[in-house]
Amino acid sequence: ESQYIFVGQTYKLNIVTDVINYNKRLFTYSSSDEAVATVDSEGLITATDKPGEAIITVSYKDISKTMKDSGEHQMLSDVEVGSFLSSGIDSSYIVSLSFLKGSCKIP
Repeated sequence: ESQYIFVGQTYKLNIVTDVINYNKRLFTYSSSDEAVATVDSEGLITATDKPGEAIITVSYKDISKTMKDSGEHQMLSDVEVGSFLSSGIDSSYIVSLSFLKGSCKIP
């Protein structure tokens, strides 16, 4: 989504997710150029007096670390096993983590 705001104006991000039990306090926000636009912990973007473009990134706190830690602890086996991809982001992410860890061979 793109949004134009001008000096001193603000814009409140509206996060839409299909995750049912998410905790909105675990979202983190960052600006690619805080000299152009800042974003607070609630997703309120404020344009500064410097013209330019800034990309606002929204992340769900520590999800990457959580999945990586979980994958490393669950990918232990004495025999070779396979992974099934469900076309979802989560299964693709887990398989790529196991590949990067060296515990997965992709034919």
